[in-house]
Amino acid sequence: EAVFKNHQHRLLFLGGEVNTEILTTQGSLMTNSLTDFHFSKVLFSVDAVDKKTGCMNVDLEAFSVTKSALNHGVQIILIADSSKFGQRAAYRVAGWHDVNTIITDQQQDEEWEAICHQYRIGWNK
Repeated sequence: EAVFKNHQHRLLFLGGEVNTEILTTQGSLMTNSLTDFHFSKVLFSVDAVDKKTGCMNVDLEAFSVTKSALNHGVQIILIADSSKFGQRAAYRVAGWHDVNTIITDQQQDEEWEAICHQYRIGWNK
């Protein structure tokens, strides 16, 4: 609500089918709409975060929308709680070369530190 009261921010809601289970907009109308946009920052979340594979979703529609947004963004920020780490899913949304920052409550162990160093990813807990 505070974001709407601050006139420096705008919220643009793109069309598509609303998935009431996860409160997202998805579908081909949504995915096609994203091709006309450029995003300075893309904040996204996924169903699974794997050290080797990267960021993954279980839902094809969510995958398609997220992938399209990531393709049009400059700074890519993953937001994932610790329950997503060590999980795998069917659709790979992004590899570590695509991500600039990870925001999480997950502790950064030595393996994650090495991944972040290799791909120059910021880790914010």
